[in-house]
Amino acid sequence: MQRAWLALSAVLWLAAFVSSCHAAGIHKSQAVFLSDCQKAWGSTWSQGPDCSTFDGLTCDPSGMITEITLTSWHISGSIPDSISSLTRLTSLDCSHNNLSGSIPASIGSLAHLVYLRISSNQLNGSIPASISSLAQLTSLRIASNQLSGSIPASISSLAQLTRLDCSHNNLSGSIPASIGSLAHLVYLDLAVNELTGPVPVGIGRLSNLKVLDCSHNNLSGSIPASIGSLAHLGSLDLAVNELTGPVPVGIGRLSNLDFLRLSYNNLSGSVPASIGSLAQLVYLDCSHNNLSGSIPASIGSLAHLVYLCIASNQLSGSIPPSISSFAQLTGLQ
Repeated sequence: MQRAWLALSAVLWLAAFVSSCHAAGIHKSQAVFLSDCQKAWGSTWSQGPDCSTFDGLTCDPSGMITEITLTSWHISGSIPDSISSLTRLTSLDCSHNNLSGSIPASIGSLAHLVYLRISSNQLNGSIPASISSLAQLTSLRIASNQLSGSIPASISSLAQLTRLDCSHNNLSGSIPASIGSLAHLVYLDLAVNELTGPVPVGIGRLSNLKVLDCSHNNLSGSIPASIGSLAHLGSLDLAVNELTGPVPVGIGRLSNLDFLRLSYNNLSGSVPASIGSLAQLVYLDCSHNNLSGSIPASIGSLAHLVYLCIASNQLSGSIPPSISSFAQLTGLQ
């Protein structure tokens, strides 16, 4: 009898909640999601029947939720499957909380979503393939969670994507070759995972890329020569992997590069003289590899260099006098 009464009470409460939401301005189709959030997240999130009393919500004139911004709200619990009811949602930011469980596959129903940021939580499981249905998405930030499994090859369907950050997870498998189809990508961070296999040649097609970080993985093979085609690249970090072969000569074409870190790999061959063409370079670390030959004199052309580390290689010959021209150098190893 008591259980039946509790069940009836819950039904009556939800009906009243839906009714009050509709009366106060939130569309009734959104009420189940809000109810699910309150059950999952507890009293951390303030309660109320309209957008003005639900902190972090933005609604359109019809009462449909368009934005959720709950950064650093100390929210715990899972993301409800009923998030799929938010059919006009354009922005979801629940980063820096204690959310757990998996990313619901239903999130792929949010056809108008442009911005998705759920980084710095405790989310686990795999990246749902349904994310590839978010055709309007420009920013996908799921870093610093406990996500596992592979990066879906279908992620290439996110044709509008400019920022992809999957760093600091437990992702495995290879970087999908299809990632080279993300023509608008500006920022790509896959660092601190368990990724294996080569750096895809197709990355060289990302003509708008400014930041590429694949450090702290288990990537192997050579650095593709196609990286030299990334004319807008400002930061390249491939450190702490198992990369082999030479440093590509074409790296000297990256005229906007100011940060280059290739340390802790198994790179061999000489330091290419073309590296002296990187006029904007501030930070250069090629340490802990198997590089040989002499230090190219052209390195003295790097007028803005602040940090230079080429230690723990098999370099020979003398230190080129041109290094003395580094007026801003504060670190040399």
